[in-house]
Amino acid sequence: MKLMVSILMVVSSLLMTTEGRAQKPIENFSSLMSVLNSGGGVKAVFHYSKCKLIMNGEESDWKPDAIGGMSIDVYEYFAKGAVRNDRAYVVFSENKLIENPIGDGYVYNYAKVRVYEDGEVIIYVRYLGPQDFSENMNEEFHTTIKTVDNDAGAYFFSSQE
Repeated sequence: MKLMVSILMVVSSLLMTTEGRAQKPIENFSSLMSVLNSGGGVKAVFHYSKCKLIMNGEESDWKPDAIGGMSIDVYEYFAKGAVRNDRAYVVFSENKLIENPIGDGYVYNYAKVRVYEDGEVIIYVRYLGPQDFSENMNEEFHTTIKTVDNDAGAYFFSSQE
C-alpha cells in the first residue's frame, strides 16, 4: 500500500511540473528567441483592443474588444539583412477553420505574426473562403511586446522555469 501511495505521489508530482506549470511572461525579443531556440514552449495572447488597427490599408479608430491566442510551434527567424530586412524578426502563423463571426458559414482564420528585434509586433489576420481561399477580411494589428512598464497588446508566455 505504501508503495502504491509513493508511486501515485511521484506520478502526481510529474504531472504537476509539466501540466500545472506557471506561465512566465516574456517581455523582450531576446528572451522570446532564447526560449524558442531552446525548444521551449511559448504561447502568444493578443489583446486587439490595445493595438492600432489597419483595415484595407487605412488606420481605423475602431478597436475590437477581442482576444486571440496561439501556441508557437513552428517559426522562422531572420537576422538583420538575411532577406533584405533592416531589422531581425521572428515570424509564425496559424490557420484554423472557424464559424464565420462576421457572416454565414465557415472561414479559414489565418493569422501571421511578426515580432521584431525592437519589440514591435504586427499581427496579420485574414478570413479566407474555405472553397476558393477568397479574402473576406484583411486586418493588421500593430503593437509591441507587453512589459510591466507598458499596456501593449502582445503578451508572450513561456512554460520554462
